[in-house]
Amino acid sequence: NEMSTGLSVVQSALAKFPGGKFTFPHTWVLGELALAQVKCGEFGASRMAIDQAIKSAEMDEEGWCLPELYRLKGECLLVEGGPESLAAARRLFLRSVDVAQQQKALSWELRAAISLAKLGKRSGEDGHLARLAIAQGQFTEGFHTADLCEARELLIDNGRSA
Repeated sequence: NEMSTGLSVVQSALAKFPGGKFTFPHTWVLGELALAQVKCGEFGASRMAIDQAIKSAEMDEEGWCLPELYRLKGECLLVEGGPESLAAARRLFLRSVDVAQQQKALSWELRAAISLAKLGKRSGEDGHLARLAIAQGQFTEGFHTADLCEARELLIDNGRSA
């Protein structure tokens, strides 16, 4: 299947990084790898990849992608499922928003707010729509990018102006 093929390509590319050194964009790619792995049912490998990416980003100079890594870990938890997955994903999405705001990383904040709004829709909560509207409202350009279009659709679908 296409997902397995893509997963193999990413794993092969990551194996070519010199000496396992975490250099740009290695850490962020590990997060994307984790999401692909969980979608292929490789839950253990996914957990290891995302935890390695987060640890690397927290310890090294790649903290720039921490908000996205926290968000990706939340998305992985939702795919994997389990009794605590919704609550754990919500905590990770909120952490992602907080770190993105500290870094003034609007795109990461928007992505985390989108994940929170989708989770809220799934669990019957709409309290995160205001956060999404605020995140979206900070943008002054790029209104046709995929993330801003998705945010606008979520807000319109839930009766909020976008």
